[in-house]
Amino acid sequence: MRKLYVVFLIIEFFLTGFVSFSNSSHLNENSLILLLHTSRISQHIYCPRIFLDVNSLWELKKILGRILFFQRLEQSIIKTSRHSSLNSQARIYWVKAGANGDGTAEDNPAGNITYILETYDLTNAIINVFPGVYDKSIEEFPLIFNYSNLTIRAIYGVSKTIIKGFIPEVFILEQWATIIVRSPNVTIEGFTICDGYQAILIEGSAKRTIVKGNILENNTCAISICSSHNIITNNTFIDNYIGIFVGVWWSGSHNLIENNEFKNSPIDIVICSSNNMITKNKMYSGILLDGSVDIVVSQIIDTSNMINGKPIRYYKNQADVAVPENTSQVILANCTHFLISGLNISNTCIGIEMLYCKNITIKSNYLARNIYNIGVAYSEYLTITSNKLMEGACGFSFIMLITRLS
Repeated sequence: MRKLYVVFLIIEFFLTGFVSFSNSSHLNENSLILLLHTSRISQHIYCPRIFLDVNSLWELKKILGRILFFQRLEQSIIKTSRHSSLNSQARIYWVKAGANGDGTAEDNPAGNITYILETYDLTNAIINVFPGVYDKSIEEFPLIFNYSNLTIRAIYGVSKTIIKGFIPEVFILEQWATIIVRSPNVTIEGFTICDGYQAILIEGSAKRTIVKGNILENNTCAISICSSHNIITNNTFIDNYIGIFVGVWWSGSHNLIENNEFKNSPIDIVICSSNNMITKNKMYSGILLDGSVDIVVSQIIDTSNMINGKPIRYYKNQADVAVPENTSQVILANCTHFLISGLNISNTCIGIEMLYCKNITIKSNYLARNIYNIGVAYSEYLTITSNKLMEGACGFSFIMLITRLS
C-alpha cells in the first residue's frame, strides 16, 4: 500500500487530505506526481481552484484569464420569471445587411444593427433582423444593449441570420465580446452568433435576459453570465471552448439553463455562482462546478442532463450512497461515505468531481479521455483503488493536487 498526502496549491485551501491507492490500480508514476514538474504557481492558471497545464490548455488560459475582469455584482432577490417585451406598445425597428434606410419601417430597413442601437431610444422596443451576415465590415463591435425591455430577433431562420464576431489582434477590454447586455429584460432570439471571443456577455445590471433559439458556434466562450435570473434555453452550442460560464467573479444567481444542446465543446458549462438550475440539456462534456461550500451545494442539477444518453449525477449534502453505474459524470458537493464503483466515464471535462467531501471510495472504474479524470477540492479521506485511469487530455489524471510519496 502506498500513501500519498494531498496538498492544495492555493493558499486559501490549507487542507491536507489522505488518499490511498491500491497497488492493483492502473495508475502509473507520472499520474501520481502530475504537477511536480511544474509546481510553481506561476506555471499554472487559477480557474478558480482548477489548475490547468499551460502548454495543454492555452485556449482556456485566454478565456479564464480575460473574462474574469468584471466587477462584483449586487445580490438580487427577484424571483426568476419568464418575461416578454413583445407587446402592443413596443416600437419596431428593421435591419437588413447593406440597406440604407433609417430602420423605422419594414420597407426602409437600416443597413446594420449598430445604427439602430446608436440612433434610437430602444426601451420597450423590438429589432427585427432580416437574413444576412452582420460582421465587422458593417457592424461596430461589441453590440451593446443598453435599453431595458428590448427584443432583437432574426425573423427568417437561425441559419440565415449570422452575427459574426472576431478576436482582435490587440486586447481591448470591450472588444472581446460580440454582444454585451447591460440592461434588464433583453431577449436575443434566432441568430447564429459565431467566431468571437465571447459571443454574449450578460453583465451585472442585465437581469432577466433571455437567450433562446440561437446557434452559438466557434467562440472561445459562447455565453458569460455575471447577473441573476437569466434564462438560456433551446440554444445549440457548437465547437465553443466553453459553452456557458455562469457566475463570472462568483456573481449572479438563480439562472436557468434548460433544453440546450452542446456539441464538441471541451467544457459545456462552468458554474461559479449560487442557486442555478441546470435541466434537460443534451451535453457533450458536462459541467465544471466551483466555489464556496454554500455555492456548490446550492445548485439544482437533475438527471435530465445527459451525455451520450447517460445522466449526469450531482449529489449535495448526502451520505451513504452508491452511485449507479449508468452515469456519465459524477459531481459530489459536501458528501460523505460514497461508493463510486463500476463506472465507465469518458470524454468529459471532469469525470468525477468532489468538493468539500469526506470518506469517498472510488474503485474499479474505467476513466478515459476526460480532460481530467478526477478532480478534488477541500476533500479528505479518499480511497482510490483498482481503477483503470487512462491519460486525460492534459496528459494526467488528477487536478488540484500535488502528491508526495511516503
